[in-house]
Amino acid sequence: MRTDTILSSPPAGAPARPRTGFFSRLGVRELVLLGMITAAGPLTIDLYLPAYPTLAAEFGVAETQIQLTLTACVLGLALGQLVIGPVADRVGRRLPVVVGLAGWAVSSLLVALAPTLTLMTVGRFLQGFVVSAGMVTARAVLRDLSEGRDLARAFARLFLVVGAVPMVAPFLGSLVLEVTSWRGVFVVLAVIGVVLACVTALLLPETLPREQRRPVPVRSLGREYGRLLVDRDFIAPALVASLAFAGLFVYINGSSFVLQEEYGISSLAYGFVFAVVTVALITGSQISSWLVGRVGLLAVLRGAPVVGAVTIGALAVVSVLGTLPLPVLVVGLAVAMGVVGLAMPAASAHVLSGQPPHRAGLASGLVGVLQFAVGGTISPLASAFGAVTPTTMTGLMAVLFAASAAMAVLVRAEPEPARDPADLLEA
Repeated sequence: MRTDTILSSPPAGAPARPRTGFFSRLGVRELVLLGMITAAGPLTIDLYLPAYPTLAAEFGVAETQIQLTLTACVLGLALGQLVIGPVADRVGRRLPVVVGLAGWAVSSLLVALAPTLTLMTVGRFLQGFVVSAGMVTARAVLRDLSEGRDLARAFARLFLVVGAVPMVAPFLGSLVLEVTSWRGVFVVLAVIGVVLACVTALLLPETLPREQRRPVPVRSLGREYGRLLVDRDFIAPALVASLAFAGLFVYINGSSFVLQEEYGISSLAYGFVFAVVTVALITGSQISSWLVGRVGLLAVLRGAPVVGAVTIGALAVVSVLGTLPLPVLVVGLAVAMGVVGLAMPAASAHVLSGQPPHRAGLASGLVGVLQFAVGGTISPLASAFGAVTPTTMTGLMAVLFAASAAMAVLVRAEPEPARDPADLLEA
């Protein structure tokens, strides 16, 4: 079946095409490509994690200062989605993502050449800003073509591709560090950026035809974002996902120090543990797809964070009372990441199903801002009072999962698919 025929706009006067049956209109090739585009963000975050101790030693700084390079990248990811989302509604999906990936390659080289930690931190912010184009655009493409439970299943399938990156990234980073310095890690990112930008330019179809683009004027963006922030059907599920996502970031930000320094495992062993936990994350996303089809989005959203809060809370209590064995910690973290995998596809689908396609970029951008802004600002708190320990890491994660569970109570039933005002006038 030809993609250019499937994704082309309907003839003038023809009824609007249905937006169900996602996989009948987007092939495996496009889905894998969207996964790779989205995964560029997590790859930017995860590939250099094994180099944390090396960076701290080379620049002669404390652990918290190295963690700020990750925070800068995450904040760049958040701000970039806020800006690029509306751009994708104005000019279409393909151009922003191709330009963003090319910018990702350039900014990665700038980080590799950074002579000071300050310049490296600035470069990491730029990396996050430009690579966010892929993340916000991929979500908008999915919303262009599906909604409701179909959209939740589509997000789960996308997560199957995206989730593999955190699993292999620390391994790849560790292997790169075996033959070169941390700077070589960012050279690898630059090369990947060039290749992915070229492949995207060749293969990614445009899913938002010109006649369906109704861009929000720049002067009205603040008002439009404000409306979403006070819309319970948007903000409640968005915060469920954001708080669970922040728990993921606490783990990402602190696990290198906890596992390598507190437990004394090697960088390669750390990569293996990271992979095991990531498998749980991917498995959770696929279970989410199955559960949503049987119990609905709402039940998944309300149940998943409760499981995470109980599991990680138990780890925190054991850590306070005595020694937390490494196998117990790894199993508990795997369960918690599985919970994140359960919650994310359902929450993303719940949020975006209530938005018309020509506002999918704007809404997708705000969802991304909330997720990465919350994660980027909260995750450093694990080391606010000194070195990251199993107690501080699991304790903060437990609080975040509990907050996510509390917010899930405010989520209402699955929203009706949003309709374009122009469609209502024609009806």
